[in-house]
Amino acid sequence: MAMVSLVLASVMLLLGASLVLLAAAHRADFQGIFGDLSTSKPDEMMQSYADYLKSHGGRPPGWLMALVGLFVMMGICWVATVICGILGVRRAKRRGVAVAALVVAGLTSFVFCCGGAFSPG
Repeated sequence: MAMVSLVLASVMLLLGASLVLLAAAHRADFQGIFGDLSTSKPDEMMQSYADYLKSHGGRPPGWLMALVGLFVMMGICWVATVICGILGVRRAKRRGVAVAALVVAGLTSFVFCCGGAFSPG
């Protein structure tokens, strides 16, 4: 289970990197949809998102759906990493590998939860 958790942690990091790259490529679209997230009110964000969808024929663009899909897959990998890591820690043979996978999962969740504080813009 320890090696499985390490592989899942690696897949999770690859999905996270893809997520960040895709979001960075569409940064202007995000600004157009949501504006400044720190000063926007939820009603304003919902209205601007509805206007954005209307301008694209009422359907979300493919890049946004891919972003949501990557985020969901990353969350599933995170949960699987934690479960396999906890099960892997119980065996003494590869305990270090399982602990490393759990540390990666913990740091990944910390960076994504606090990511707004680390962003340059």
